[in-house]
Amino acid sequence: MNATMPHTQIPEVLISEVGPRDGLQSVKATMPTADKKRWITALYDAGLREIEVCSFVPAKLLPQMADAAEVVKHALTLPGLTVMALVPNLRGAQAALEAGVHKLTLPVSASAAHSLANVRKTREEMVDEVRNIVALRNEIAPGVKIEAGISTAFGCTLQGDVPEDEVIWLAAQCIAAGADESGLSDTTGYANPAQVRRLFRRLRAEVGRHAGAAPHAQHARPGPGQLPGGLRGRRAHLRCLARWAGRLPLRAGRLRQCGDGRPGVYVRGHGHPHRREH
Repeated sequence: MNATMPHTQIPEVLISEVGPRDGLQSVKATMPTADKKRWITALYDAGLREIEVCSFVPAKLLPQMADAAEVVKHALTLPGLTVMALVPNLRGAQAALEAGVHKLTLPVSASAAHSLANVRKTREEMVDEVRNIVALRNEIAPGVKIEAGISTAFGCTLQGDVPEDEVIWLAAQCIAAGADESGLSDTTGYANPAQVRRLFRRLRAEVGRHAGAAPHAQHARPGPGQLPGGLRGRRAHLRCLARWAGRLPLRAGRLRQCGDGRPGVYVRGHGHPHRREH
């Protein structure tokens, strides 16, 4: 190596698995609870130390998640594992907190159309929901972290383009409402590396240390100005995420993603490398 070359620091990356929630709720079949427990244990044995194990939603809407409390109870027996759950509303948050999770993730759509379709609330109403969940957390489980994930931050299948100013505004609103972190999610696979860098820079400038996880679809759809697909595109995305976000949550296997439904790996990063929450 040329001695005059500048030293490049290799970022530390935390792999965070979301398959037991994001993957399973996207398929019609319901995995038996015992199999979920074995899967989570296998992920843990593989070295993963952060897993989103379920979502707390009405069983009539997502029967795949009807056993959420039991799944959390099992996950809590694994030493050193950060147990996360997704909650779309106050009722779900209360159930998750009572179950003992370490961290709540809240889906807040940057796309006005997606917000109404996904949670039947406007973006402003979801910010109010974040505020209510924070108040509940402060009352009954102050040690639990709350992350507001800004979904469709890079584009939306329903709305199309999502203005970047609105994405950053919404993330800031969630932090002002009391969320510990707010990150950016490429729900539909539209993002490209330049867009990821640009939005992460703006997010950090706006919310500083509160810049959080960024779920990112690795199988971004190629289009005008985007990188080609396949291995080259995936490597470029991973390099970009490792630089700007130090947590890369994956979904084991090829489970479908919210959005256009194409199979692929779900990747997300974190704005502050190697920061852990419990």
